[in-house]
Amino acid sequence: MADNQHIETGKTGKKRNLFDGIFRGDRTLWVIVIALTLLSIPAVYSSVGGTAAASLLKTLRYVGMILLGIFAALGFSRLNNKSRLFMILEWGMLAFAFITVGIVFVKVMMTNNINERWLNIGFTSFQPSELVKIVLPILVAWLLVKFKDKLNDWKYVLGIMVPVIMFCGLTLPSGLSTTLIIFVTCWLMMMFAKADKKTMWIATLALFMVLMVAVLVLGRGSTWIERVGRFVAKFEDPNKMTYQEREATLAIYHGNVYGQGFGKNVHGRLLSQAENDFIYAFIIEEYGSVIAVLIMLAFILMYFRCIKIAWKCDKLMGKLLVMGLGTEICMQAIINMGVAVGLFPVTGQNLPFVSYGGSSYIFTCIGLGVIQYVAYDNKKEARKARLAEEARREDEQKEYKTNTLEEGVTT
Repeated sequence: MADNQHIETGKTGKKRNLFDGIFRGDRTLWVIVIALTLLSIPAVYSSVGGTAAASLLKTLRYVGMILLGIFAALGFSRLNNKSRLFMILEWGMLAFAFITVGIVFVKVMMTNNINERWLNIGFTSFQPSELVKIVLPILVAWLLVKFKDKLNDWKYVLGIMVPVIMFCGLTLPSGLSTTLIIFVTCWLMMMFAKADKKTMWIATLALFMVLMVAVLVLGRGSTWIERVGRFVAKFEDPNKMTYQEREATLAIYHGNVYGQGFGKNVHGRLLSQAENDFIYAFIIEEYGSVIAVLIMLAFILMYFRCIKIAWKCDKLMGKLLVMGLGTEICMQAIINMGVAVGLFPVTGQNLPFVSYGGSSYIFTCIGLGVIQYVAYDNKKEARKARLAEEARREDEQKEYKTNTLEEGVTT
């Protein structure tokens, strides 16, 4: 009883500062995301092209999406991942993702047009595969926790892999890189939970067969092979670079160490996807390699913070969510930066919290909010343990003093 009293008074005894009161969870993660977002605003304004008025209008729309994303992150950072509301939202978003990604699958298949991966819902358009990146790892984490004592049974492991393969099959026509990011993330989560490895490899082989079918039937294989072929050929002959790759390389070279300054880009404005796929090269031209290195270090630090949060978490659900979503966000960042500097073939992945995009920013912020709730829960549990230990010590001291007084009276 005394322990509970001490814990309750301890909760309100120490005032939290305003930042920690609003932005629950890991402060370093919040600072990284806010810094990247603030950097993205002038970069987006300068890269979207068009007249000054058109650029301003697009930038204001982007800022509006940023605010919605931050509110989403704040909301999910306060939502217990075991609560009924969280599961209602998860299953609702999962159903919405399944329906919309199915619609896009049919559209891309019928038209054989990759641009059909965008779905217009009236007030905005979005890629359903971006929502799948968030809701599918949450589903996998929930299933792994629910059947944690049966992960050596191939039937249960295969049952968990079924929705993964199903969603990957539906997102495949929209983009190979997105499908691989989703699958690798879920696969690593299952490895972390110590699921039956033999079954996982069989399921991986099944997905590979699906890829082969896509190559032979869907007509997307030629596009993937062509991209890889051009990527390899450019190392033998730089003249075989694609237009995008060449302009991105020139933008990086032109930016040098300290950059040309805001709005003084030459090659960046020639990139057709400067505000999305090649935002990293565009930033290097305007702000230099120093800022580029800082961005890269920011994502590395972000991942290490996620590892630390997962390490401190005593609950399997929290560990899986943080490792899954954190790996996915940082993996996407590495791919985007690698494409910009010519290390990877062109994939179409944007740079989280930096590239222009409304729905993708909001979905990524939902993932951030889920991670931040786990970080907040870690702090809460650590505070309870510390206060309980302090209460125990105080009770021991009181008991010792009482016994000492009684012994003195007796003598």
